Amino acid sequence: MLALTELISDLENVVVSLSGGPRDYLAPLTLASSFNGGNVKKVYLRSDINNSLTELELPEASVQLDSNEKEVISLIDQEEKILILQIWLKN
Repeated sequence: MLALTELISDLENVVVSLSGGPRDYLAPLTLASSFNGGNVKKVYLRSDINNSLTELELPEASVQLDSNEKEVISLIDQEEKILILQIWLKN
């Protein structure tokens, strides 16, 4: 998610498609788009059932994370499976 957030923050007038592709990218891309709402021009979702295209309005999240919170998110982002105890021990 952090890589997607950084990518979107470096661009302007981003158009995001939440359709198709690996489903494990859906949540990180949705969150990254919400955190960079000022850079995201449009967000679309195409239906798998009838192929219709819908424009979405994502809520704009404007949270400033401190270095510890960024580190926790980075740990979660890097590990396929991680226990809360592992995060606690690394901090």
